[in-house]
Amino acid sequence: MKLDANQEISHTMAHYLLAIHKLKETRGFARVTDIAKYLKITKGSVSTALKGLRERGLAQEEEDCKFLKLTAKGREEVLRILSTRILIFHFLRDIIGVSEKNAARESCLTEHILGKETCEKILQYIKKISNSEKKKDLSAWPNANINLSNLEISIQ
Repeated sequence: MKLDANQEISHTMAHYLLAIHKLKETRGFARVTDIAKYLKITKGSVSTALKGLRERGLAQEEEDCKFLKLTAKGREEVLRILSTRILIFHFLRDIIGVSEKNAARESCLTEHILGKETCEKILQYIKKISNSEKKKDLSAWPNANINLSNLEISIQ
């Protein structure tokens, strides 16, 4: 489910969603305190941001406790963000040769702003380049270790 244009999330909101996802995945729960520690910010900042995520239908509190969870819409948004981040990271690092450190930072900065069409075009380009390079010696691409046929992420 795509967010409406007036509901697009900011880079910061994307990090809140990713923090909830990561904490739930690694610890089994996510609380305001945990998110604040994970992101190295105040609990007040987390509470304010969570209000916006709840209003957009991306996060909610679990029943009978203060644990936070992503809604189906929130999980879908996390999947989109992570898929885009991985795609951009590999494009920057493996195709155009940006350092791994810069590719990681810049893919994080752009993950939430690229649209579906742009990501599809980048993936098509990577596949085209990869297919043409398969016919050549791939040893010239020391970092080209991406398996494009499996460029998907599953979130439970």
